[in-house]
Amino acid sequence: MGRPERAGLAYFAAVFATGFLFGTVRVLFVEGLIGTELAVAAELPAMLAVSWLAARFLVVRVRVGDAPAARLRMGFAALCLLVLAETVLGVALFGQTVGQHFADYATLRGALTLIGQAGFGLMPLFVARRRNDEGHKNQNTKGEAHVHQEIRTDRRVRSRADGRAGHGG
Repeated sequence: MGRPERAGLAYFAAVFATGFLFGTVRVLFVEGLIGTELAVAAELPAMLAVSWLAARFLVVRVRVGDAPAARLRMGFAALCLLVLAETVLGVALFGQTVGQHFADYATLRGALTLIGQAGFGLMPLFVARRRNDEGHKNQNTKGEAHVHQEIRTDRRVRSRADGRAGHGG
């Protein structure tokens, strides 16, 4: 198992655990108040934010690399584990057949779930630019530091020249 797959496993575990907690709260407390579809729609941005944070942390921590293929491998590994885990939970906890579980994706609730899953699977790719952006920022900072050093040097030269001009006159 390579780094992208290890990161995908950790990414899946972190987001799935959080999603299980959010889902429990949603089903027990929120769906009765606002309905299933609206509750799932309200949960979706929070889950995508959790996915973004977890992916951002893990691509750096596990050193997945900047290559899009590595980021996609991480997301694909996590997505496969997520679909498997949700299918097993649907069958084991909710008494669904595998066919019923996948048929649920044809509903509005299922479509929202698919949107979340697609975002989850692609999130490591979306955060791929972070390290590159920091690299450019560091280059600019070094460049600015170099410019500031030249300005200080130029001021010293002018100060010395002004001092000589003042003494000579």
